[in-house]
Amino acid sequence: MRLLLVTEKFKPRPDQCDGGARLVQALRGSFGPILDVAQFDDGQENNQPAPVFRFTYPNANTNRFTRRIANAAFIASQVRTLLPSYTHVIFAHISMQFGFADAPLKDVIVWTFPMFLTPSYAASGEIVPPEYTRLERDSLAGTGRILTPSYFEKLQLTRYYGLPDERIRVVPRGVSKFPPTLSKRPSLDTPRFCSVGSIKRQKNTLGLIRLFHKIRIRYPKATLLVIGPVQDASYAADVLGEVEALGLGSAVKFTGPVVHAQLASVVAESHIHLSTSRCETFGRAIFETLALGLPNIVAAEANAAFDFLHSVPYVRFFNDVDTALTDVDATLLDWTRLSELSREVADLYHDDHVTRRMAAEIVGADALVVSDFDGTLFHKNDADLTRRSIKAFQSYAHRIICSARSFKQLDSAAVALGIDADYLISWSGAMLTNRTGQVLWSMPFSTAEIAEIQACFPVAEKVFEGREVMQFVLRDQVVSAPLGFRVEIYEGASYIRPWRVSKLHSVLRLLRHLNWEGRVSTFGDNQYDLELLNYFSGIRICREPSTTSILRESREVTHAQA
Repeated sequence: MRLLLVTEKFKPRPDQCDGGARLVQALRGSFGPILDVAQFDDGQENNQPAPVFRFTYPNANTNRFTRRIANAAFIASQVRTLLPSYTHVIFAHISMQFGFADAPLKDVIVWTFPMFLTPSYAASGEIVPPEYTRLERDSLAGTGRILTPSYFEKLQLTRYYGLPDERIRVVPRGVSKFPPTLSKRPSLDTPRFCSVGSIKRQKNTLGLIRLFHKIRIRYPKATLLVIGPVQDASYAADVLGEVEALGLGSAVKFTGPVVHAQLASVVAESHIHLSTSRCETFGRAIFETLALGLPNIVAAEANAAFDFLHSVPYVRFFNDVDTALTDVDATLLDWTRLSELSREVADLYHDDHVTRRMAAEIVGADALVVSDFDGTLFHKNDADLTRRSIKAFQSYAHRIICSARSFKQLDSAAVALGIDADYLISWSGAMLTNRTGQVLWSMPFSTAEIAEIQACFPVAEKVFEGREVMQFVLRDQVVSAPLGFRVEIYEGASYIRPWRVSKLHSVLRLLRHLNWEGRVSTFGDNQYDLELLNYFSGIRICREPSTTSILRESREVTHAQA
């Protein structure tokens, strides 16, 4: 197996570093010597190590759309000469494929990372030539498989371009491990905001400055740090003019380009990350600042991060300035707890695990299955559906069941149905056992967490596994979870557990324990499975398809993973 990565983002100049450059870096790190890079650029010296192949564009038009169209045939010509040596070709941006729009590649496995498409450019305020959109459409129609970091972009692919669901895989981008920083954040009496992103229309930097002006009316000591390169000089001039016009000169600072490894130290004294971007096809800056302990307040419109983060307490999505200001108040009020909770993103979206998933999809590695139990494998009123679902589940070589049931209830039910699972995750993620019943780990309530729930809900009952408190239950009461906890409602009763306990956390911990490098198929049926399903591009089990679901849907568990 040999792979060719076609890109223009191999170690670009500092002002051109973005998500594409990080993707290229991740793929090279994952595949190592079996992946070669074909780099296309403007020929300027960037003082970086040379890729295996480097080509200079013949057309240097300053309009990106015109330039990409004009260079399409050149890219295709160079790539075709290289292809006989490769089994896979990966295009890191749909425009790199334009030269193949009318003659799709054969005899090689093709993967496409679209990166940014016409609907996203339009949402960012750019005018896209019709010919460019046509080339996108034809190139996407002819490609093999597509990897996208978000359901936002997936819906563009299915609804705007008419691509079939089964050709698309959603794998979020990863967050790098940052070196520890010794800086101590200043008092919340002097709230410090930051915003990571290039200065250009897409990022709506003008909107950011205007929002901060409103914030500073409420918090006169507030400051804003804008982190990123200028990618539109004339727009940057407008931004600087707005800073002066609003009298923010001493409160707003611009860092210019920042090397990624230095991001942690640059934001070390900030409290909250703001984003007013017009369009984000993933929103890596949101995830990275969360991982560094910064709660986020971000624009909701055209924001791909929403599908992954809308239910977490440490991100607030706003649709207007008034809502954003209320979000600032609430976030500052609970800042210490929110900062602590947000750091889970560093674990959930760790680069190593996410890149492994990407690589597994590209090479078509074996799949491990994770399935919910009630309503997914076991159907109380349909024995035949239960039988078929279990048969499909058993056809996977590696099998995990995830359930809200206690271990004893889950194990007993699985044995009664003849289900052979390698691992059982019970208590909604709080306990993991292997096929012999050995407990590999358990995450009961801590003493402090018990005291906190008893203070909030004095009548709540403890639910035990042995001597450990695994849940609290409020019978015949529907309550909201206090900050730092989760609640699931079943038959009118509220079951409470710590926020740190979830099916997703437990599955990821198990995958690391197994050093799993294959694909992951997930199945679930209710709202409490969505965090897991969204993360793994899973399949929602339902009797009738939904017109609003972002997930693939099926009436039963299957072994079909395209």
